[in-house]
Amino acid sequence: MDSTRFEHKLSFCLDGFNPSRAQLTCGEVIRARIDFETNSTSISLPDQTIGPNTDPIPLYTPNTNARMVRLSSGVKTTERSSTSSYSLNCMGIFKLMTKRFGASYTNYSNLMTDIESDIMSSTSRGEAVRHVKILKVRTEVSKLDKASEKLVLDMIGHNPKIGDQNCYVSTGCVICMEDYKVGSVVGKCPCGHDFHGVCINEWYHIKNECPLCRNHLSRSSSPFRLLLCL
Repeated sequence: MDSTRFEHKLSFCLDGFNPSRAQLTCGEVIRARIDFETNSTSISLPDQTIGPNTDPIPLYTPNTNARMVRLSSGVKTTERSSTSSYSLNCMGIFKLMTKRFGASYTNYSNLMTDIESDIMSSTSRGEAVRHVKILKVRTEVSKLDKASEKLVLDMIGHNPKIGDQNCYVSTGCVICMEDYKVGSVVGKCPCGHDFHGVCINEWYHIKNECPLCRNHLSRSSSPFRLLLCL
C-alpha cells in the first residue's frame, strides 16, 4: 500500500555552531519497495528525487533583547543588549513547506517539534547543526508476479539486491510483445537489448543468443542483468 509521510535529516559542521549560517531546505522523494508474495522478502530501492530542492532559508531567526532608556537630554531611545539568542524560524519554515508541498501547517506541527527536539539534543552533545532537510517521502509498494519472483530468487538468492535501477531500458519486451510496467523484472543482455526477465530466461534455455541481434549469451550463472522497471 502506498503512503506519504514527512521526515527530516540533520547535517553538522566541524567549525563550531554559527546559527546565522544554518540553513533549511525542503525536498520530495519516492521510496519504492518490491514485495515478494511467497515469503517476507522485499527489495528496497534508492530514493528517487521529485523535482528540485527548494532554495535554502535561514534555520534560525535572531532574538535581540531591547529596552527603552532615557538619555541625559531627555530623549527616549532603544538600547539593544549585546547578548542575542536564536530561535527556530518556524514561520519561515511554515511558509516554505506550504509553498513546496501545498498543505496546511497542522500537518507539520509534530514535525516541527521533532526538529527542535533533535536540534536541542545535538547541541547538548556539542554537535553544531549546519543544515536541516525536510523530506516528503512517498512510499510506493509493488509486488512481483510469481514467475518473476522465482527468477529473482533463483538468480540472486533469498536476500536480493537488484542494481542499476536507473539504467535505460526500452518500453517493452519484443518476445511477448507486452509493455513494461512499474515493478517489472527486466533482463538486460550484454549487447544492451532488454526483455522481460522471465521471457529472456526461457529463451536463453532454448537458445543462448539475443533474440534481436543474435549476440552470444554465455553459459554462466548470470548471462544477463536483472533490473527493476520503476
